Amino acid sequence: QQGPPSLQLSPAAKKTIIEQSPPFIRVPEGASIKMTCLLKTEAKEEGVYLMRGRAADEKVTYVSKDGNRPFPNFNGRIEASGPAKNLTITLQQLRQSDSGLYYCLGVMHGADLPAAKGTGTLVIVTGTLCHIDSSGASHTQMKSAGCMLASWLPYVLVSLGLTLISLVGCILPRVNVSMPLLKFLIYFRFGK
Repeated sequence: QQGPPSLQLSPAAKKTIIEQSPPFIRVPEGASIKMTCLLKTEAKEEGVYLMRGRAADEKVTYVSKDGNRPFPNFNGRIEASGPAKNLTITLQQLRQSDSGLYYCLGVMHGADLPAAKGTGTLVIVTGTLCHIDSSGASHTQMKSAGCMLASWLPYVLVSLGLTLISLVGCILPRVNVSMPLLKFLIYFRFGK
């Protein structure tokens, strides 16, 4: 099977425009994102690369009429839908290491127009997605020590609060308090 064509931008690439959206995405680790590459050209396209890096030097996937061919770092985590001229790419199970600038690169048929580059999408992947429901159960898309710690946090805070209230309740009645308002509050709250 023949590999994807080589990547080279030519001066004639100015005749082709690639609109890429959205320009910026910020998501938690474990989430999915969608990017759209819209090619406006009269030339015949061979396919579209999704590249990563400021110099668009890391290949993410190549989509052509023959299908989607992800590169190793994204194998099993990427889907493509639609024709090459109006392509939607979905990146799944994102990791913090997936953060970066992603470019759509249209590969055109013919020697005079090898490729055109999109405007780019900046993807920021933040810490692990962690949700704690009312029962204190932790639900994650990706297990992590931070999420497990967060599931215990409400219990720890309640325990500390009850301990502090118990200490105040035991110590304050034994303290010689000369202020009338404080005496009243202690009497009202704890009795004699």
